Amino acid sequence: MIRMMILLGFTLTFGGCVAAPANTASTPDKYVANFNYSVPAQATIQDNAAVFIVGKVAYKHAGKTPWLSRPQFENLDKAIDADLPEILAAKGFSIRGPYDTYDLIPYGDKKVTDFYMHPVVTAMVMKPDTLYVSDMHSSPGPVAKVIVKIDLELREIVTRELMWSKSLNITELDVSIVSVLQSYTEEHGKITQLVFRPEGLENLMAKEVERQYPTVMDTIYKLIDLEEMSIIKEQAQEVKSKNGY
Repeated sequence: MIRMMILLGFTLTFGGCVAAPANTASTPDKYVANFNYSVPAQATIQDNAAVFIVGKVAYKHAGKTPWLSRPQFENLDKAIDADLPEILAAKGFSIRGPYDTYDLIPYGDKKVTDFYMHPVVTAMVMKPDTLYVSDMHSSPGPVAKVIVKIDLELREIVTRELMWSKSLNITELDVSIVSVLQSYTEEHGKITQLVFRPEGLENLMAKEVERQYPTVMDTIYKLIDLEEMSIIKEQAQEVKSKNGY
């Protein structure tokens, strides 16, 4: 059995920063990203091709901050929900749905569907420890690491057993943290502490995911192969049969 999972990750590394004058914080304008991808010309639906239902994208986050629920990312789930079915159709597969949740898929559609595709987008920000002015003179300086990834799961529609997995690493970038750190300072005796504020970081995250989005979608398009899916379809039918369906 082929058991695979697509892992598409975006990674940024931030280094260096400057202190801002005390109590001069200003909130930067929110950058609402647009995620655009043009699917290649649509193919004719192939005979006996696998049938898909694509689930709505789900968001996860590591830590307390739901980064992907910020206004900067309000268009991301809409783009993924639209582009994945278009990619499958462009490859010659049939699509059922859409349905808001798996539980809303009627039995009639499950009977004639082979795969349930479920995209999950996860964001994680590992910010530096408390920052002080003295840190500004060190090399390479304070670092905040940001990871945004897409997990794309392909499961047999009835048993929901995972059928397909691949992994793809996306380029790591070094970006100045100047625009995302600091806004005001707090006096603690003789030490001036810099306070981490997320607004600028959210804008940088959105701009970088927006930049990489077409490449990620094109990679998904290339990875979904008609012949391979035909083989996995047969395996999915065996899984269903072994489970009494």
